[in-house]
Amino acid sequence: MFALWRAYETYEEKQGKFSSYAYFLIQKALLSLIRARNHQEEKDEVYRAHQTTDMSQVSATLEMGFDPYLYDQIKEVLTDNEMKWFRLFIFEDLTIKEIANKEQVTKDAVKNWGRRAKGKIRKLLIND
Repeated sequence: MFALWRAYETYEEKQGKFSSYAYFLIQKALLSLIRARNHQEEKDEVYRAHQTTDMSQVSATLEMGFDPYLYDQIKEVLTDNEMKWFRLFIFEDLTIKEIANKEQVTKDAVKNWGRRAKGKIRKLLIND
């Protein structure tokens, strides 16, 4: 529809028949759409091929409405302990005490993980 409207807006009689011009613009728009979809599919395949995250984790993030691309970006900037805090506190909704017991560390250690993780995530979100 957009291509037809664009043809109507830009058509000049001296260029030839309107139907030929409209057909050309519609065909060009459809080919561009197909190319864009193919390109996106290729990018998605590359992402899936290079993805190191466990698929169950990815499906869990999708089920919770969490963007897996953002999850991977967060995973890149956080340390292992900060990532533990992120997964357990955000996704599993555990308390600081429960995380400390599960990981066999002090509550202060878990609080530090969270404090550092929040700062890094905040910077990541502001930069995007």
